[in-house]
Amino acid sequence: METLKKRLSIRDASTAISDARLLHFKQLCAQFESLHDLPDEMHIRVNTDLPLEESLRQILAHDYAQLSHQTAAAIKHWESGSLNEE
Repeated sequence: METLKKRLSIRDASTAISDARLLHFKQLCAQFESLHDLPDEMHIRVNTDLPLEESLRQILAHDYAQLSHQTAAAIKHWESGSLNEE
């Protein structure tokens, strides 16, 4: 939450185009829905303090790993004959 406060404070001091300001902090916290109940494969943690290109690399690498895992599982399922029973 400290990162959010810091970013909102910076926006207050700038002319950045954003609707969110420090005065919205309590409302943002109240509406926040935790991701802790979701399985890891349902969300990606990205360090947004890194350059945009690195953040995109993290996201694409995660997506590639997930797709590879899903594809391998589907092939294994198919090879076991589960999909060939018609």
